[in-house]
Amino acid sequence: MTHGMKISPCIITLALLCTSCNYSFDLKGLDGKGKIYVTCISRGADTTVFDVRTTVSISDVPDRPLSVTSSRASLTVNGSGAELLRSDGSVPGVAEGSFYTLDRFSSGDVLEFRASVDGLDDVSARTQVPGSFPEVSVDAGLEMYEPDDYSESLRLTVKFMDDPSEEDFYGIIVKSRVSYDTGGSLNPADLPFKDYESYPYVILPDDNDESSSKERVLHVDYDLRNSFEGSVSDVQLILWDDVGFNGGTASLDLFLNHEPDYYFTYQGVRVECRTEYRLLLLKLSPEAYYAAKACYIYMHNSYGDIGLSSPAFIYSNVIGGIGYFGAMHQSESDWIGNPGEMVENQPYIQ
Repeated sequence: MTHGMKISPCIITLALLCTSCNYSFDLKGLDGKGKIYVTCISRGADTTVFDVRTTVSISDVPDRPLSVTSSRASLTVNGSGAELLRSDGSVPGVAEGSFYTLDRFSSGDVLEFRASVDGLDDVSARTQVPGSFPEVSVDAGLEMYEPDDYSESLRLTVKFMDDPSEEDFYGIIVKSRVSYDTGGSLNPADLPFKDYESYPYVILPDDNDESSSKERVLHVDYDLRNSFEGSVSDVQLILWDDVGFNGGTASLDLFLNHEPDYYFTYQGVRVECRTEYRLLLLKLSPEAYYAAKACYIYMHNSYGDIGLSSPAFIYSNVIGGIGYFGAMHQSESDWIGNPGEMVENQPYIQ
């Protein structure tokens, strides 16, 4: 992540120069020197990764980004130094050159990160770990997402009471698991099919509305680490603030493609396949929320693909450089059973 990676368009403030246009632009305030670019979202996992890269001046395009082998960094928690390590490429999931810590943080902890690279301005960033997600109730049912649908969708209705004393930012990730049960007749290790977990796609009631000016529930791709934009394999993060229900009850309907539980025979034994769902409940720091929201607005901006995104689409809380440093507090709901009747499938034949 520190060498040879493309810098996110959600952060870069320089528009691409379109040679086919007949307009000229006077880019003022640029000193021709690169900036340190930091991204980190502390999610309460075992490992928190700090990606430190650099931008380049527009005159250096397309030679980007610069190597940061000379970078140095430090981390403090509530004013006290924390152990910050640098990956040599052997740490799973942590790119060579990235900084990381194995320390776990608690609600209310104030995290401050500093980094320097030879020849560039030093940077610093600060965030505070938010409190936990409020207690939730989840109702699961089957209903038509649209009146003219041919089959029912799975609906998960999430409700909770918002704390009126502060501005809050919430996120939800839906996780599913599929398990096979033979009632003890067969050893699970001998089955040709295995239990697995995944992150199903969630349909929101306003998915067809791409207006970037309307305040509503947002959704972004999330790699469960530092990026809010990515490939179709990334996890779908649904997020919103409490502007519309501050101090009141929040209610959100999530729709998923419904596959009923089923049973079949394998080697003369009845096998039952069940799907369950769990919500990953995230309370976001303002920095994490606004970084994600900036990516959402950029991706829903019709001019974003040609580099003409408004400055309002840019978010950074890195002093002296660009990027973001935020935090989340994660909790989980109980597993939720799949509604509807179990159906019969054809026998399994290898």
